[in-house]
Amino acid sequence: MDTTKGVLGFSFAGTTSKQQVKELKSRKSDYIHEALQQIEMAKSAGSAACDEIVAQGEQLGKVEQNLSNIESDLNHSEKLIKSIRHPLRYFFSKTHHHEKDAMSKNNTNHRSHHHQTGILHMRKNDGKIEHVAEEICVPTNDLEKLAMALKELEVQAQLINSEAVKSNDQITRIEGQLSGINDRIQSQTTQVVASSGKKNLF
Repeated sequence: MDTTKGVLGFSFAGTTSKQQVKELKSRKSDYIHEALQQIEMAKSAGSAACDEIVAQGEQLGKVEQNLSNIESDLNHSEKLIKSIRHPLRYFFSKTHHHEKDAMSKNNTNHRSHHHQTGILHMRKNDGKIEHVAEEICVPTNDLEKLAMALKELEVQAQLINSEAVKSNDQITRIEGQLSGINDRIQSQTTQVVASSGKKNLF
């Protein structure tokens, strides 16, 4: 039996090219609808993957914060070690740094206010832009819907890649923090052992 198989999954038995084209046109909407369903499934899986990466990023952020707290504790212990080894030198150094920190804090607060104001302004503008874009980019037929869905899938893939890069950067920073903390702990331990029983004013 002479039967030809269509590339899109159905058979044409004894049909002409015109009939095949007509059949394809009549089923075009079905194919697009099926493609849209497949894209939505891919978007759903991508969304779950992105959420997982973001959640991991939040956990890594907590680890970074904890390590920063440890670094602050090490800063404090370093000052204590200096105060024990050289009391008078530490006293004058502390007074000088206190004055510099007060000036730096005032400048930082001033910059932070302007920075936050700028961010709020940008976010408001971004919201307006997105709203206008949604009004303009309204699909009017099946092909436009398919093109829009593919574009959304592409944007989602870019977002996943961006979040993955951020996570890798966080891991790299954490590794650096851990290495630095370990070195500082060893150094401070050595200083404490070396200064045991020895106390100088300067």
